[in-house]
Amino acid sequence: MDADAARQGLILLQQLRPALTTQQGEPVDPAHVRVTLGILLLLHHIELE
Repeated sequence: MDADAARQGLILLQQLRPALTTQQGEPVDPAHVRVTLGILLLLHHIELE
């Protein structure tokens, strides 16, 4: 994944974040969203190597 695609993903995530809720209807913690996205990007990077 190149930097431009990652940047676009972060922009999309920031736009969606207000709509993201837990199964109980509570807002999702932005820190958890960033950590989850970071893990997914890391796993994607590992698969490419």
